Amino acid sequence: MNVKNLNEKQKDALRELGNIGAAHAATALSQMVHHKIKMTVPKVQIIDPEKLAMRKKFKNKSGIGIYTNLYGKLKGKILLFFEYSNALRLSEILLGKKNGSITIIKEVEESALKEVGNILAASYLNAVSQIIDGVLLPSIPLISIDSLNGILTYFAVHFTGVIQNGLWIETELVSDERKISGDFFLFPNKNSLELIFEAMKV
Repeated sequence: MNVKNLNEKQKDALRELGNIGAAHAATALSQMVHHKIKMTVPKVQIIDPEKLAMRKKFKNKSGIGIYTNLYGKLKGKILLFFEYSNALRLSEILLGKKNGSITIIKEVEESALKEVGNILAASYLNAVSQIIDGVLLPSIPLISIDSLNGILTYFAVHFTGVIQNGLWIETELVSDERKISGDFFLFPNKNSLELIFEAMKV
């Protein structure tokens, strides 16, 4: 099954998963930083990964990619992408720093961002696992500083059959009046996508 062939009910089901996952993630992040973080999902889209990196939003922009393997009843990849400026602001929130105080991503910031990747991935997988009635776990997250095109090219070369399917969840985090945009991508393999729809009866 390929995302290009999904009907509207199936697309709506995936969008609903995105919204449920965001609610779980906001709660988990708030607990991590010990104050309330709001997380919204302004847009959930079914994507053609081959064309994604050429969109105006991502073209020629570097950022932080945090990616994990998906283990359990479903298989696939999860990728979080923050433009570099957004990654800096998110690092400040995570580390309790003042706005504008972090200007470069170093080892400490990378560690904090990996933890966010782990929390967000686990939150979305928790939402999905409740629907499919099966355990889902993310691997230890890896991080890279590159353009989205560079990261997706790596995916396409090393994970054939996964990058063909994509769910793009645009996210927005708000903490202490600081607003951070990020992008969450779920790349389930063919069989995993079918299991999700079977569980959701669409």
